[in-house]
Amino acid sequence: MTDWSLPQLLAGLHDDIERRLATARKAFVHPGTKGDASESIWLQLFQTYLPQRYRAASAHVVDSKGTFSDQIDVVLFDRQYSPFIFHYEGQTIVPAESVYAVFEAKQTINAGQIDYAQQKVASVRRLYRTSLPIPHAGGTYRHGINRNVLYTDGAQHVAEHGGAYWLLDEIAIIQPYNQHVAAEEFQVWKLAVHPDRTATLTCDDGNGNIVFTKKIEHTDFPLDEITLYFTNNVIHLPSEY
Repeated sequence: MTDWSLPQLLAGLHDDIERRLATARKAFVHPGTKGDASESIWLQLFQTYLPQRYRAASAHVVDSKGTFSDQIDVVLFDRQYSPFIFHYEGQTIVPAESVYAVFEAKQTINAGQIDYAQQKVASVRRLYRTSLPIPHAGGTYRHGINRNVLYTDGAQHVAEHGGAYWLLDEIAIIQPYNQHVAAEEFQVWKLAVHPDRTATLTCDDGNGNIVFTKKIEHTDFPLDEITLYFTNNVIHLPSEY
């Protein structure tokens, strides 16, 4: 048995957000300052609880024709595959193709505020969006840091559903920097998760000869172990080889 209660946790989160919004509403007299405070509360909520591939920011949205939206209080967008994010002197510009949702944060509501919010949202909706898919070539995705490394749909599935993009990072980023790893044209990467939630990551040459070992201090990876292959600059599952 456990004393944890999911309904109580969620109710506590709701009460905390409500309390913080009420404090901002009462503490700040200037409408602009009050709006900035409530906007910040919502941004912090999204940034804390959304998966890491998503971001929340106050931003403008731009399309490929150079048309800009109004300034939007809260923009939820894809950061993993987004081709370009411009950030300068506190101003963020997000490409239209990466936007999932936009919000206006208001402490009061009336017909005028609703009409104002509709106009702001419409400035995003009317932007042109290209029909290009998420960048990948033949079922492989390009790693965000080591652009020479690709990974397959299977590896993407493991990373997304196992919360293990960090595992792809470990494999991809080490390639230019460890000569023993880079010397192996065919690499077998194995992650073994221990009962205390530590883990051991190893790389061998396909014949059981280990060329790299790293201790992982903590992981929430849901499986006891996973094996990935790396060859020809592609990370993939054994079943995809």
